[in-house]
Amino acid sequence: MRIVVFSDTHGNVIIMEKTIKTMGSVDLLIHAGDFYRDAVKISQQLSLKMEAVVGNCDYPSVEPQELFLDLEGVKVYVTHGHQLDPGDFYNSLIHKGREVKADLVIFGHTHLASRFERDEMIFFNPGSISSPRMGSGPTYGLIELNGGTITAEIREVTGSQGTP
Repeated sequence: MRIVVFSDTHGNVIIMEKTIKTMGSVDLLIHAGDFYRDAVKISQQLSLKMEAVVGNCDYPSVEPQELFLDLEGVKVYVTHGHQLDPGDFYNSLIHKGREVKADLVIFGHTHLASRFERDEMIFFNPGSISSPRMGSGPTYGLIELNGGTITAEIREVTGSQGTP
């Protein structure tokens, strides 16, 4: 299963669409919040299955703040992260991952792409395609699930993908 992951898109659906079109076959779009409606729009335009959560820029909203998914036997927890303790963000995230017994935790909010492992869990933030921070370029994520094996990559938006 190939999964494209975005977060903090903040209205930049053009780059989302261009990025997905360059990827070949994609089975699922996961959006980790801040402009939930971007995921809905791209999902409809490309007839792509979608799972998404809301972030701190999506209010008021009735959509979920967190998701618990079972994808090919992999337990996936998705959150934007804004509701976690800002003074201890990463420890709060790790604690939540343990609590829900996740294999993979997908989050956003920081606008910084990251991938790390802790307690046999993979923590994955695709960064932001529209407003990356700390001098990084626009990024998104690609996750592949195969027989319980998780491959999670941060990818940079390059060339014509990044040009509206």
